[in-house]
Amino acid sequence: MLHFHDWLKENEPYQKEEHTRSEFPSGCTWMVYTDGVPHAALSGQYALEHTYIVPRAALVAPELAPIDVLEKLSGTALS
Repeated sequence: MLHFHDWLKENEPYQKEEHTRSEFPSGCTWMVYTDGVPHAALSGQYALEHTYIVPRAALVAPELAPIDVLEKLSGTALS
């Protein structure tokens, strides 16, 4: 994923695409699930990013897990 992240940073056509910026008022609470996007940028005094590793066996729909989708697209086992 780091290689993909770096590739997107260097990809000029991707960088020129229109991006959506969301701003929230002070004192509010919000949560976002960013597994379906290549990159999330957080800022703010109390911004917190956290990653949870969940075993595939614990997933309700493992066939929809990002790693399963990537394996199907690449035709290679990634774990």
